[in-house]
Amino acid sequence: MHWVDPRTLTLTVPDGDRLLPTAVRELDAAGIQVERATGVPPTLDDVFLALTGRTLRDADAATATTSTPTTTPEGANR
Repeated sequence: MHWVDPRTLTLTVPDGDRLLPTAVRELDAAGIQVERATGVPPTLDDVFLALTGRTLRDADAATATTSTPTTTPEGANR
């Protein structure tokens, strides 16, 4: 759960598309007005972060700093 500002809450949940209508009904029943509710499917980066704890950008940066260039022995292309 992440509060973007005092009126905006973001949640990341499995099966969000299925749970969103239920959440809106529950909030309405509790007297909490929902002005807008949006379901957004996860991006590849969201899934990678959930599985590894790192973003794809972090993973690319780590790979770039640990990779060593490969060299071709002299005359190998002849």
